[in-house]
Amino acid sequence: MPLLRLLKRWGFWVFSNSLLLFCKAYFRLKIDGLQNLPDQGPCIFVANHQSYLDILVLAMAFEKRGLLYRIHWVIGKSTYQNPLLRLLFLTASLIVVNGTVKKAETALKAGQCIVIFPEGFYAWYKFLYDHGKEKTEPVRHIGTSAAILGLKTGCPIIPMGLHGTFEAMPPFSFFPKRGDLSLRIGMPFHFVVPEPEAVTDTLISEESNFIMDQIGALR
Repeated sequence: MPLLRLLKRWGFWVFSNSLLLFCKAYFRLKIDGLQNLPDQGPCIFVANHQSYLDILVLAMAFEKRGLLYRIHWVIGKSTYQNPLLRLLFLTASLIVVNGTVKKAETALKAGQCIVIFPEGFYAWYKFLYDHGKEKTEPVRHIGTSAAILGLKTGCPIIPMGLHGTFEAMPPFSFFPKRGDLSLRIGMPFHFVVPEPEAVTDTLISEESNFIMDQIGALR
């Protein structure tokens, strides 16, 4: 194993385990549906997104099933450029939004798992609007990457619903408050892979909405 890759893996182990130990001591986390996480093989995890804590809560669940080292996180450019998260990003496996589908498909074919937050930063924009810092109420745009990947690969898609992270660490805050957090993990489902010409914008939109409905049922 090349030295740089070995150092990155060691750094990921040290940093991730330090964060997980802190979270376990600081929060009360309840997880329902842990048995729905796969023991092996590629899959696409989709979840609602309301706080930077979401990533840590998901990581705690993945760590319980030995999945953490196979996770690739799909994140936005602004998150990647956040100096407070830079150390984590130097050690974790990331896919920065820009050519997401191609990079994620490669990871899935290699047996890895992908985490996607289809809502993106809607909660952040809504927070600004609710606090009078933006005049126009934001429109929730649903990302289509999860649906496209599901249609291209047929990989299992596992919906997850996060609770309490917004209250513990709202958008733009720098340190979390103690609180009760919960994660509900739904049953996996998959899309039948259609012929390429059948993958239309309408189909992608329909399947993206279906994914959000599955997430919404767990919120």
